[in-house]
Amino acid sequence: MVPGIVVLADFKQAFLVVSSTARTAPDYPDRGYAGPSGRLDVIARSLLASIIARGTLFIALLLGPPDPPKTLVASSDECRLYSERMAMLEIKRAYMGKSKCIKLLKKDLEELIHELVKGGSEIVMLREDGVDISKVREALYGRKVYVLGAHIDMPSEIDKIISRYVKYKVSIGPISVYTSHAIIYTLWARHVVERRASKTP
Repeated sequence: MVPGIVVLADFKQAFLVVSSTARTAPDYPDRGYAGPSGRLDVIARSLLASIIARGTLFIALLLGPPDPPKTLVASSDECRLYSERMAMLEIKRAYMGKSKCIKLLKKDLEELIHELVKGGSEIVMLREDGVDISKVREALYGRKVYVLGAHIDMPSEIDKIISRYVKYKVSIGPISVYTSHAIIYTLWARHVVERRASKTP
């Protein structure tokens, strides 16, 4: 069995966060880590937001120095993390091959997206200039991978690669919000759509 295939296949919804600055080595301090880690704290908060819902896969594509790309993968059914610092320490363990709930894959973006689509997922890009998500109900149910940037927009070359696979480009509103907040909102919107569908005769 090829490592990573099962990890990327077993989920209800997934969030793929792309960071062009997050450190790809465990060389950041355990405290005061925001700047030295290349804002890996944004990834930690996004991880915490994702794992609040069952059946959720969190994927982070990290492109910062010194050894990109690195892909972190965590399942809400396996991870029990309760604070940003705990998540940062667990990411550090993942870099060292010692984490019990975050897997580290050495995959570039093309490999990652191709594998997700091949596994039956539809790619949804969350961006401010997308179509209002409330008008695209299809983007809120079924097996979806929601793609977001981290604290800054993803590089244009990365955007172009993802756009080749995107099924929907949607927006949760015209105002910029934290990546972790966008994840929580999307999970809530999916929950509302699913509940309404279950009540339909």
